[in-house]
Formats: sequence, C-alpha cells, structure tokens
Amino acid sequence: MSKFANFVDHKFVRGLLTAVLMVASALLAPVSLVAAAFGPKEPMLMALGLCGLAGLIGAYIRLGSGPSFFYASRWLKYTVLVFLSLGCGAAIGASFAIPWHIYMATLMPLIGLLGLVVLAGSIKPGPNNSFKPTPLRGAA
Repeated sequence: MSKFANFVDHKFVRGLLTAVLMVASALLAPVSLVAAAFGPKEPMLMALGLCGLAGLIGAYIRLGSGPSFFYASRWLKYTVLVFLSLGCGAAIGASFAIPWHIYMATLMPLIGLLGLVVLAGSIKPGPNNSFKPTPLRGAA
C-alpha cells in the first residue's frame, strides 16, 4: 500500500487528481445536494447524495494535506478513510442505481475508480509488527 501512497502523493499525480476532483465537485456536488434534499421522498437518493458529499470532502482533505496526511491524528485518518469509502460506494452504486441517466452512468464509475486509488493511497502500512520472541536470559 505504500506504493499507492507514494503514487498519490507524487506532485504531478496529486495535481491531476485535484483537478479531476474540482471538475467532479462542480458537476456532482449540485447533484448530490439535490439528491440529499429529496431524502423524505427518496431515501436511496438521499443516501447516495450524502455519501457522495462525504467522499468529496474526504478527497479534498486527503489530497489537500498531501504526504503530511500520515502524520495527522488517528481520528482524522479514519474519518477520511470512511468518507472516501462512502464516496466510492456512492459513485459506483449510483452508476448502477441510475443506469438510464447517461451522465451518471458514464461519469460515476470513473470517479469511483479514482476514489479507490485515493483510498488505497491513504492506507499506509505501519512498521513491521511481526512477533519476534526475545531470547532467554543467559542463552547464548
């Protein structure tokens, strides 16, 4: 997973992902807000809208913080991971939930896959915590 983290934190890739995120926000944030607003009438659309907004917020936090994301508090890291997971699920779910809407059916899988790349780049393994028994005292 550290290779994904290095890939996502590369300056060019991070700039490209940020540009895609800005375009996705301009296109999808209004749709997500409208979907979230119709909650009482359409609970599925509300769930997709709220999860999509959470994914956008998580992506902005992850890409905005760059490599220093891994020095953030555990609470922030887990929150961003949950937000990114919800966003990826919403993007991929929306492409299947609304197949008749060509705008959603073509854009959402791409956004979901890019979200999965950012999600994978947000999981960096810690130090090797494998069990190594300590030698007994006096043993040579």
